[in-house]
Amino acid sequence: MITSNDIILYSKLKCINESSFNVVNVRPPDNLCQQCITLLTKPDEFISLFIKAPYEVIAIIPKELEAAAHKFKQTFILSNNPRLTFLKVVNHYFCKEEIDYSKSETAYINSTGKISPSVKIGNFSVITGNVDIGSSTILENHICINGFVKIGENVSIGSGTIIGHKGFNFTWDEEGIPQEFPHFGKVLIGDNVRIGANCTIARGSLNDTIICDNVKIDDQVHIAHNVKIESRSLIATCAEISGSVFIGKNVWISPNVSIIDHVNIGDHAKIGIGAVVLKDVPANSTVLGNPARIIPNKEN
Repeated sequence: MITSNDIILYSKLKCINESSFNVVNVRPPDNLCQQCITLLTKPDEFISLFIKAPYEVIAIIPKELEAAAHKFKQTFILSNNPRLTFLKVVNHYFCKEEIDYSKSETAYINSTGKISPSVKIGNFSVITGNVDIGSSTILENHICINGFVKIGENVSIGSGTIIGHKGFNFTWDEEGIPQEFPHFGKVLIGDNVRIGANCTIARGSLNDTIICDNVKIDDQVHIAHNVKIESRSLIATCAEISGSVFIGKNVWISPNVSIIDHVNIGDHAKIGIGAVVLKDVPANSTVLGNPARIIPNKEN
């Protein structure tokens, strides 16, 4: 059983009104119950939410509410980043699940590569070609992986995703007929990557398509041939990344973004929702609009 004391010790943060009780629920601050943990990110709602709240509640709150917290009887953990503290605590204690790493009988595997015994492969998934998959990786249902694809450890790939198919790369010949450019490249995916459902990741044409460690990709994202995404970048739903795009470290790409081919996105850049990126984006900048333009830093 998880107790409030366990959570306090794990957080290593200052606590107000420390008390000991079992914690069995995770609840939003506007729907609290006894023996629950919650998160507060809007300080202006603090008093109204906790004045009538049950006593056996442990809440992770902003540090600036320390003085106000002493007026209540609930248990509070003070954090400079309440959201981050909350997700660490909840993931550690409440999101553990036993994973069945068996391979579904309906999956089809015909690969010359190496697939770790601890890989989970879901229903009706198809793996062909030279495919290496590292330990503790989870492939959900109806996934198709083909060609030379290397996937690291502790990777999660959502249902319906296709990895390693040929990209869209054509040149008109003398008679105006589109001729397909060959694709000899690989798909290389690092460790701790999350790829959502119904994504498409094309193999490289002459270079490789590369997704580095700790990249997180939402559902319905398209990544074209020769794209490289550096570590810790986040890509939201329905983004379209054209061929040979380079995305730096810790980049945020919002929903419905389109990035034209051969564009470079610098480290820590932010691409606003629906932006159409037609030229390079400098590091540490924010762009928005169609075509995307740099938003001036208000501090300058």
